[in-house]
Amino acid sequence: MAILNIRPPNDTTYSGLSVACRPIAETGDSPNIILATRSGGRISRRSMAFSDHCRRFFRTEAAEALFVR
Repeated sequence: MAILNIRPPNDTTYSGLSVACRPIAETGDSPNIILATRSGGRISRRSMAFSDHCRRFFRTEAAEALFVR
């Protein structure tokens, strides 16, 4: 058994068992997702592109559907 604060992408486990999604009684805000770099570190174009992609994705309905409310 496991407790996650996000909804899995499908309703079966890797071994084919069923997954049951239930809201947690005392939910707060959605979890924070943080991208970090060391102070003064250079951010590559690839890292910046990944960061931009993440920001766009987490504004979509598909991302919103990951969170159990």
